Amino acid sequence: MAAVSPPNAATPAEFATAFAGWIAGYSDPKPSADAAEEAPLAPSELADLEAAVGPGAWQPECVAAGFGWRLAAGAVEVGELAEAAFRRPAFPVGLIYGTRTNGYCLDAAATIQRWWAEAAAGGGARTGVRRIEGTNHFGQVHTPDQFVAAVVSLLDELTATKQSTF
Repeated sequence: MAAVSPPNAATPAEFATAFAGWIAGYSDPKPSADAAEEAPLAPSELADLEAAVGPGAWQPECVAAGFGWRLAAGAVEVGELAEAAFRRPAFPVGLIYGTRTNGYCLDAAATIQRWWAEAAAGGGARTGVRRIEGTNHFGQVHTPDQFVAAVVSLLDELTATKQSTF
């Protein structure tokens, strides 16, 4: 990613394409000995979206000038910010993830779910999680029906309880 991350990226579209290719992989960090072989997923490039969806999915003109990629450079700061935001959210929030996404995303999902369980035990904010089996980080591309069902189900769950004022 360094070759296409700012300031090296020539265009926002170049960065978006490289990022989509990088994050679209999947892994099983702890495969079982008798795990069934899963078929490879279809490509997750922007060009693989349905013709009607593609033009709205990526709009390079919406990327702010001077966009900064901070995942590695500010890892400690990003980690502290994420923990503060996710450990005890102040408003209803949900998490949707595919079971075949990259291992570090699965690790993050497990951590967030643990934090939310702790927060719920202490009367924390409303949270919810949906797993989409057999897809990666781009569930909206590979399994759009399951992705929409997960979003609707999660929204129903988060809005079914007493409304908060923000």
